Amino acid sequence: ADGIGAYVGYAGAGQKSDDSANHILKKYTGEMLNLGLGYFLPQAKSENFRFEIFGDLGLGSYKNNISGSQNHYFNGNYTRVGIMPNFGYSTSDNLFSFAYSIRLSTIAFSNATVSDSSFWRSDIERLNSKPNYTMLEHGFTFRGGFPMVKFQAQLAFYHGLNSDQTINAIPVLNASLMFGVVFNTNLFGKQ
Repeated sequence: ADGIGAYVGYAGAGQKSDDSANHILKKYTGEMLNLGLGYFLPQAKSENFRFEIFGDLGLGSYKNNISGSQNHYFNGNYTRVGIMPNFGYSTSDNLFSFAYSIRLSTIAFSNATVSDSSFWRSDIERLNSKPNYTMLEHGFTFRGGFPMVKFQAQLAFYHGLNSDQTINAIPVLNASLMFGVVFNTNLFGKQ
């Protein structure tokens, strides 16, 4: 079917929280497998303007521990489901492109395991404060390279629509800068 597409992606992230007064360094890490299926406007129908809309599924996990110790942990899983339209521009030779994306999604946490409930008390309270979150995400993506392999940079802004900054696991506002490589497998010979 002309204009039907799918994607698979992987993302990993990490952050450290330094409690110098107690000589504790917490490490928060996570990873996610991202899957999508949807429609894209083929280049044969629009040489430079790009439009696509995908259903999006993210399956992830988080692993939090004390630096240097695997015995103090707070781990679990999450699922993100959403819809993501993209609007963009690509050069006629398909070597450079930029796009604006907006994703409306819901994220739910599950399967939390913890080594010491009293030590991770504030993290557990944030996680348990809501069963799921509604998020609005904005992304500005720039790609450059070759038709089958491109380098990518993306600036993203996240808004937790039903979050409270002080008590929830998802912040009200957040941002990230991501870099990566995109491989176009072009399995069916169309773009």
